[in-house]
Amino acid sequence: MYRRIMAPLDGSDLAELALPHAEDLARKEISELDLIMVVEQFEAPVHGGVVFDEETIEQIQHNQEAATQDYLNKLADRLRARGIDVRTSVLTRKIADSLIDYVIVNSIELIIMATHGRSGVSRWIWGSIAEKILHASTVPILLIHAAGKLQ
Repeated sequence: MYRRIMAPLDGSDLAELALPHAEDLARKEISELDLIMVVEQFEAPVHGGVVFDEETIEQIQHNQEAATQDYLNKLADRLRARGIDVRTSVLTRKIADSLIDYVIVNSIELIIMATHGRSGVSRWIWGSIAEKILHASTVPILLIHAAGKLQ
């Protein structure tokens, strides 16, 4: 039913709580699983007296993207060892926009992601990537409520 499943991650243990569900569905559906993480463009601080030249900014961005790719590769290798067909991608730009664009361009048929379950002021201050994707997506989304699952 789902040929391509996307699991967006943010590097946290909470986000990884979606992976067992993604693995299980990918195995049952014989689907490809796309592990995705977004690295937003590095912006040098405006205040604080520290000045970054363009080369330094590019190096910082490159290092962030390389570390992110290493993280995804480790997760992908673990899943491949269990027979899952996995792709990884590091995206740049705004998180929700990048993920929605990826869904469209790569014919993703299901998104599986953990939500931190924030509410009230925390949600208002930090925003909700899951909510933005929920409203913009044209494909089904399986949200895993991750709050309280880690100790």
